[in-house]
Amino acid sequence: WSPPSIPAWSTLFRTGIVCGRAQGRARGAVMENLKSSAKKYRVPIGILLVVYLVGILAIIRANFYYIDDLGRAFWGYRGFQYFSRYVSEFGSILIHADTELTDISPLPQILATGIMAISGVAILHLITEKERFSVIEYIAMVPLCLSPYFLECISYKFDALYMAISVLASVAPALLYSKKMPGGVCT
Repeated sequence: WSPPSIPAWSTLFRTGIVCGRAQGRARGAVMENLKSSAKKYRVPIGILLVVYLVGILAIIRANFYYIDDLGRAFWGYRGFQYFSRYVSEFGSILIHADTELTDISPLPQILATGIMAISGVAILHLITEKERFSVIEYIAMVPLCLSPYFLECISYKFDALYMAISVLASVAPALLYSKKMPGGVCT
């Protein structure tokens, strides 16, 4: 066995650079598609956001610590890594700007509602393949965030944002696979 000659390595290197440039251009096109999609869906996301915020207003106004929130507010611990919730661990350090948690509610709950609105519009687009939605379609998305099961998740002051991110993460593969979605990777 002998190592490949120098021209073979240089060809491989040049091919790798060309592929890297093509991948960079493809990523740039995907980002441009996502930016144009964000402009198209600004109104539907806003509509769902307002509906969801009105729905969770009672939870926000109650200002009640729910189960885990008591310890996190009193001692400031995170403890997400013990349950393999590493994104939540990193996100909590980023959102709270410290390794110890402080009560910044209702900001995480409002951000969670926004993420749920994005998830709802994404699901609507995946199902209907339209850019504008009817009132019935918006009503069909109300239980996504305002069902009793997710209202319990919103009740957690410190965890609500990360639970909403998990819902968006479950919708994201369908968006990436969708051939009709602007910004879809597998087109």
